[in-house]
This record gives sequence, C-alpha cells and structure tokens, in this order.
Amino acid sequence: MSCENLKQQATASNFKPALEVVLPADSSYDASRAICNARFDLKPCAIAFCQTEEHIAFCLRYAASNGVAIRIRSGGHHHEGMSSANDAMVIDVSKMNGPIRFLPDHTAWIPAGKQLGDDRMPGTVYQEVTAAGLIFPGGTCESVHIGGLLPGGGWGFSSRMYGLTCDCLVEAIVVLPNGQTVSATAHNEYSDLFWALQGGGGGNFGVVSQYRVQLYPITTTTWQFILAWSPGNMKPAVDRWLALFTGRLSDLDARFYTDAAKTRLIPSITCSMRLNVVADINDPKAETAVMASVLYGTENDVNDFLSGFLTPAITPVRQFIENLSTKQTSDPAITCGGQKRPHKISSCFPIDTGNWDRLSDQLTDYILNRSVFVAGVSKYINLQSMGGKISEIGSNDTAFPYRDKPFLMQMQVWWDSLDPAISNPAIQWVADFRDHLALTDQQTLIPLIEGAFLNFPDKDMDRGADIKTIAGRLQWLKHYYADNLNRLQTIKTKYDPANLLQFEMGIPLYGLTSFAAIVCNDTNNRQQQVFMTNQAGAMMKITCTNGQWDSHPTPIPLSDKIPATKQLIAASSRESNSRHQKMLLLDTTGKVWEVAWNEQSSAPKLTSLVDYFLQHAKSPIRWMSCQVDDASETDRMTSIVTSNNTLVVISEMNGQWIGGNGNEWVNIPNEYTEMAQCSTRYRDALHAFVLEAGGTIWYRYSKVVEYSNNEKMYTKALDALHAHFPNLPVTGAKHIACATDSSAVARIVIVDTSTQADLWYMEQPPNGNWNYNPVNIQSEIIKGTPAWQRVVEFTGISVILDTRYNELHVYAQTIGGLLYHTLRSSSGNWAAMDLVPTE
Repeated sequence: MSCENLKQQATASNFKPALEVVLPADSSYDASRAICNARFDLKPCAIAFCQTEEHIAFCLRYAASNGVAIRIRSGGHHHEGMSSANDAMVIDVSKMNGPIRFLPDHTAWIPAGKQLGDDRMPGTVYQEVTAAGLIFPGGTCESVHIGGLLPGGGWGFSSRMYGLTCDCLVEAIVVLPNGQTVSATAHNEYSDLFWALQGGGGGNFGVVSQYRVQLYPITTTTWQFILAWSPGNMKPAVDRWLALFTGRLSDLDARFYTDAAKTRLIPSITCSMRLNVVADINDPKAETAVMASVLYGTENDVNDFLSGFLTPAITPVRQFIENLSTKQTSDPAITCGGQKRPHKISSCFPIDTGNWDRLSDQLTDYILNRSVFVAGVSKYINLQSMGGKISEIGSNDTAFPYRDKPFLMQMQVWWDSLDPAISNPAIQWVADFRDHLALTDQQTLIPLIEGAFLNFPDKDMDRGADIKTIAGRLQWLKHYYADNLNRLQTIKTKYDPANLLQFEMGIPLYGLTSFAAIVCNDTNNRQQQVFMTNQAGAMMKITCTNGQWDSHPTPIPLSDKIPATKQLIAASSRESNSRHQKMLLLDTTGKVWEVAWNEQSSAPKLTSLVDYFLQHAKSPIRWMSCQVDDASETDRMTSIVTSNNTLVVISEMNGQWIGGNGNEWVNIPNEYTEMAQCSTRYRDALHAFVLEAGGTIWYRYSKVVEYSNNEKMYTKALDALHAHFPNLPVTGAKHIACATDSSAVARIVIVDTSTQADLWYMEQPPNGNWNYNPVNIQSEIIKGTPAWQRVVEFTGISVILDTRYNELHVYAQTIGGLLYHTLRSSSGNWAAMDLVPTE
C-alpha cells in the first residue's frame, strides 16, 4: 500500500491547524526525510508533520486502513535510523514544540517535539527551563528532542542528583494505535502504560504528544569542571575514575559520602570520562582522557573535590571550572552535535567481577594500542556515572532495568565520508570493542560487560540474534530490557494488539507459544488451571478457584530451561489433594519432554522422553495430543502425528510408557496442521481428530477391546468430518480441540478460518454417529465486551470437561490474550467470554 492519497484526505479533513504532509514528489521531500545518521538514505512514502493529537490519530487510522507501515519521529536522532523507513509513513511531532507550560507544583508540560538545546537557544527546553529558575534532568545532546530522549531512559549531568530523564515523568498524553487519546499516570487506569513509557522506548505503545515532568528549583550553586589527561596519564586517571564510582575511593572529604565507610558518593556529583583515539599517543598535550563533571554545591566544594581526586600521578594537561547557576546546557561534554553525519554507536554496562583494574586495562589497551587514528573519523568511549538517585529506584519500578550499575559505557564513532573504505572499518571498531570486553576476562574467564542502554541502540550488538525473526529480536531486546521484557510485551499487546506500531527494534507482541488447561478439583474448591509457555522458554501457571482467576500468573521454576516449545499438552488431572501433575512438551525439533511435580512437596522436574517416543513413532513427531483416564488419574493415552504423516498411539499405564502392536497406525492423506483427541472413561474408546493443512478435519474412532500391555484397537478408517456436516459454514478449519464426558459423548470445537474468530461446537454420542447440529458459540456469548473486542485472531484453542460439575470450558488463545467461556450442560447455555490474565 502507499500514501498517495494521504495529503488529499488530510486536506479534506479541514484540520485547524492544517496537517502538513510531504510526499516524494514535493520539493521539500529530501530535506524533510533527512535524519541525524547520514548512513541511512531512507525514503518514506510520506512525512506527516503533526501538530495536534487529532493529526496523529488521523495518521494512525489511515495507516491501519491502508496497510501502511509507521515510524515515529521527534528529532530523527535514532542512531540506527529507525525513526524512518523506506515506504513507511513518518509521523513527525517536531512541530509540536510550543512553549513549555509551567505549573505551580514545579511540574511542566513539555511538547514531545521540543528540542533540548541550551540556554542560548530561544524556544528550547533548557532555555525556557533556565529562564524559569528551574532544572530539567535532560540529556547531553542539544539537538535531540524530548520525545526521543525520555522514553529510552535519558542520561545527563543531573542524573545522579535527580534521576534519569524518564524518572521525572509525571504524566503523558498518548495517542493509542486505535486513535484514542489518553492520559497515563502512575495512579490511573493507564498506570501500566505509564510504567512502560519510563524506559520502554518510543514508538512501541502509542504516540506521545506531551510530557508532564518534574522540574527542580535551583537551590544551590551548580558548577561544571573539565579535566583532560595525556596518553601517559590515561591509565591512572581511568583507574581513579572507576574507583570513584565503584565505591573504592575514600580519599575525598567525608562530606562527599553518604556513609561512614566512604563507599557511597553523594548524588550531587555526576561525571563522564571520555576516552579518545588520538593521532599521536606520544604527544604529551593530546587529550586522550577527558573527565567532565557537574557538581551541585559551592566553589569550595569543587576545589575540595578536585584536591581529593587529583594526585601527582594524574596531573591534567587541561583544567576548566565554570559556574552554571545561571544557565542549563548540554555541555560540558556533548556526545553528539547537530550535524547530520554517518555514525555508529553501541553501549553496555560493566559486570562487577571484583577486578576493576582489569576493566581499566582493557579500556586503555583498546584505545592506546588497538585503535588506529584516521583523519576525519572521531572514535571515543564514554564512561557515564550512575548511582545516586538512579539506584534509589527499583529495577522493576520502571521499564529501565539497570538501576544498580555504577556506570554505563557508550562507544561512538563519527565520520564524514560514505566511502565504504571509511565506513566499514569505523563500524567494525565498535564491534571489535564489544568483543574485546564481552568475550571473557582472560585472567578470570568472566565476561566484563552485559546489557545495553536503549538510547544508544546497536542492531549489530548481538551477532547471534537475527532481529528479523521474533526469537532473534527477543534475544536482542533482552540486552536492553533484561527481566522487564516480558511485562513490556504484555503491555505492547494490550495497547497495540494489531501490531500497528512495529519496527526493527520494536517490542514484539506477547506471545504464548502454547498453553494447556486442566480441571483440578479438591474437596473444597472447584478449580481450573492453565499452564503457559512463552518465547523466552518460561512456564507459568494461572488458577481459577471457584470462579475467581488469579490476578497474575505464577512462574513455574525449572532447574533446566524449557526447550523452545511448539506445543504444551495435557496435564494430568487430579481431584485429590495430592495435586500431582504431569505435562508433555513437544519442542520445535520434534522432541518430547515431560514436566512432573507434586505441588505440595516437590519442585518441577524436566525429563526427556525423546528416545522412547522416537522408538515407537519411528519418525520425528510433528504434533501430539494426550488424554488422561479420569478414572485412574494415572494412565495417559497419547496420539502422535509424525513427520511422515502417520498417526500412532503410545500409552502410559501405571507410570510406564508402552506402544501398541502396530494395529493403531493410520496414514493421514495430506499434510496436517493440528490434531486433538479425547478418550472415554476407562479408556474404552478413543476419538482422534486430525486437521489437514487445507482445513479438512479427519476423524478416527477406536474401540478398545483388550486392556493389556498388548492392547488391541478396532480402528475405523479416517474420514472427513465435513461429510457428516455438509451444511457446516466452515470454509476451512484453523484450530480444533475436543473432550469427552463420562457418557462417552465427544465434543469438538472448531475455529473457522473465514473469520479467524468464529467458534463452532459439535457433539457425537457413543455410537460414533454425528447427529448433533453444530452451534456457533460466538452467537451464544455476550457481544461487545472489552475482552471480545480485543480478538483479532485465534491462535490456538483448548477445551476441558469438568465432569463433577458437568461443565465444558473453552479456552481460545488470541493475539490479545487468553479468552475462555463455559457451557453449562445442565442448562445448555454458554457463559460470557472473559479474559484470562496473562500479564
């Protein structure tokens, strides 16, 4: 799809002010499409310069209706160029840059397109905040806009004093992907969205138009000072800096510490240490290491700090002190300029190996001995202090996770020429630096770095992850979000279930790779449990007790990581208090695993059943289904579809897996996509359903006539279920699930691919003849509920039968969560569809 009529529709909408749309044919197109990193020559299908929330909502609706990709841009400073893309619509908010609106409580509304600037640049954040006698904990690059800084975290020279930029967020006005404009705070119904905006990255959950931020009055003098060292003093200067921010430098006056042991530096000092690649490392005046700092205090404080920090061994070649009390600026050491130049950036955090000297050795060795100076190419590493206010916030209290780190490291290289002979070695310099630190500490065999800072993205950082795939992107994003990634996926799925705001670095929708539901009643409770696995290899459980679902899933910790799960199938049903449970996992390679535990006493155990299952299946397994004998609650009958399209049954009796004598092998006509099975009480019959790729459902009914280790089955040939229901309005089935009750009535639920969200229900009595009319469950449930509105497509279904209460429960996995509803057989009525929490 294209944006050809976007301008025409925008004009016809008569917006006040008008929405400016720039198309490729317009004379201003080349200037409008330019972004900060000149490495990328991207050609979007349109650039929409939005000035109001109505403009943004219009663009989002247009993109959704016309299948146009979207990129969000405030200043165009995304270091990997992801604020634009070929053939995408760029929603640019840089013209949302009106005056800051200051409030009496020292908060202020700042438009998302407002440039940081400095006190000398009228109409910028720092100029207006300074004029109001306040401080804004922003970043160090004057050409960046707040919309590109705050969502990723935002580090600056006030961070130890007042926190990261995202920590000052009080409220945000967000246009959601569906066009709705909402206000998100920490205490309203959009508190999860607010949490995600504090370090979860821009362009994932909606388009922010305004930020209300906490500002701080200037109550003390603010000073900046810069120290620079020659190559000969670089190593001792770096040693000293690392000791200062890792709690190992006690040389300063006691007033510079918050503890008697002199391990915690007061938060009013924030520093960076910039390590430069210089032309001549033998030049005694070359500034190879430059320390830039801001200190909130008196001039005496500055002098006393310097007298404690400096030693004869680290005499600087340059020293500069300035009073900043009358201004706020991105100086003293800006990390980028306003020019549009090719560049490559990456970042990481240190791992505390207990050997900081080794990290210092590696840093200085790479700069002095392993880096080649090239004229016109600027290469440097920034060490940026953390701690202070940053570390007072919990790692899960905002989306930014690395609260406990003493500093972060940022690698940058900037150049002027697009000649590959210049660009390629420059980019490689960043990758080689990561390898220099990330592989191992050669003395202790411990990696020296981990993670990454979202404002400094590097798509090549994890060369083992293909970010074009969901699994690869999750592996890559884990470096940035750590343990907060799963929650961010849930929030992304909640607010953008159609994945309208997707891009190369975007957070993928929360995806359950598989789930299984069981009935687990005891003498006091009626209970259902749903077990789920996700892309990260984690398993979790959520329980419904007497009609009330848990608010959040409970993790199921395994000593071994669960393999990449293709299918999680039937857990053992327990109606006693023992709660002994078993589940089978089919991984993406066709191997079978068992997870078993007793909820009251033992931890879960992961056991490989690969050898046994392959021995009897005689071909890699493609799909499985399992049914527990609800009489003994110990025996399981498992049907398997194999890679050579055969169907075979393997059973577990009294804890031992056995295979039949071969009579149960059945050839499946065509490639399958899914299967389901259910057995009757005491396993005297088995119903099996196999879903062919084309949508035809093949049905098999087997009657057990001999119950022994060599059990024999009379098996009907597979036939098409559609033949029994010629009027079934299903153009091609997508998913199937089934269950039986104690009277051997088989119940099957089918998802219709014509709508992706129609559910059909049928029954079959014990005689094997289908004589019940199909029922469209969708027409039987309550329409218009918030849960139902989230349904875009069913991605899996499961059914369980609670024989004690004669209820059939249907679970439908969707792109927006897990839905369920219930058929109460006593009344024949379907209950409303509800959302099972998966967050």
